[in-house]
Amino acid sequence: MIDLIQQINSVRRQVGTRVIEAGEARTVTISQTYNASIDELWEFVRLSSEGWSEANIAAGAAEAEAHGARDRTTAAYTAGAPELV
Repeated sequence: MIDLIQQINSVRRQVGTRVIEAGEARTVTISQTYNASIDELWEFVRLSSEGWSEANIAAGAAEAEAHGARDRTTAAYTAGAPELV
């Protein structure tokens, strides 16, 4: 079971600003470090994208639409990453 307090405390939070087309925007960055190899990370991203695709299809989305979203999501998270096998 996950220790909720430990999990909350292990997440880094940062508030800031950045300039976007409409002007200045406020940003919130939330991050966490995991003890995993790069191969484990890419496998996690691939399996997560696949799982969301399957859930989307189960909820009634067209298969082509769900697979397109899966591929775009994987590409967004792995830009510049080694080819996923």
